[in-house]
Parts: sequence; structure tokens; C-alpha cells
Amino acid sequence: MTWEDRTNRYCMMAMPLLFFLIILSLFAIVFSKDLNRRKFIQYQTLLQAETQLQLDWNKILLEQSTLTTQSRVQKIAEQQLGMIAPTTRQLLFIPREKSND
Repeated sequence: MTWEDRTNRYCMMAMPLLFFLIILSLFAIVFSKDLNRRKFIQYQTLLQAETQLQLDWNKILLEQSTLTTQSRVQKIAEQQLGMIAPTTRQLLFIPREKSND
């Protein structure tokens, strides 16, 4: 058997292996592209959810600041609870005890 015959024989034996490896590489490319696309869609969905949560949080903070304003608290105290602000004659100041520190 000559050198050329051996080389041709090895090439013929390697062809199915190379063909299989090429097909395997193509499947790997398709799989990685699909996985990348799915992860990007998931990323976009999470970004939208984060934006919506941030908007909701800002609305809650605005509502909280509106509900806790001094004028609103005083209005509710006067109208619903019948509370009134004391006059200066009704105020009683208690002196603080001196500490031994």
C-alpha cells in the first residue's frame, strides 16, 4: 500500500466524523442562539416589571406624603375625632429633672 492510498483511506474514514462534527456544531449554534433569544426576552420582561414596580413605589410614596401632611392630620383630628388645639392657658410645662451625669 502506497502512502497516497493510506492517506486516501484515512481521509475516507475521517469524512463521516467530520460531517458528524459539523452537524453537531450547527445544532450547538442553533441551540445557543435560541437560548440567547430566550434570555434576552426574559431580561426585557424583568426590565418592564422593574419599571412598573418603580412607578408603583413612587405613587405609594406620593400618596403617603399626601396622607401625612400636617394640615390633613389636623383636619381629621378636628372633624372626625373632635380634637382641638389647646390654648396657651391650657398648656402646662413640666420642668425636666436634672440628671446626675
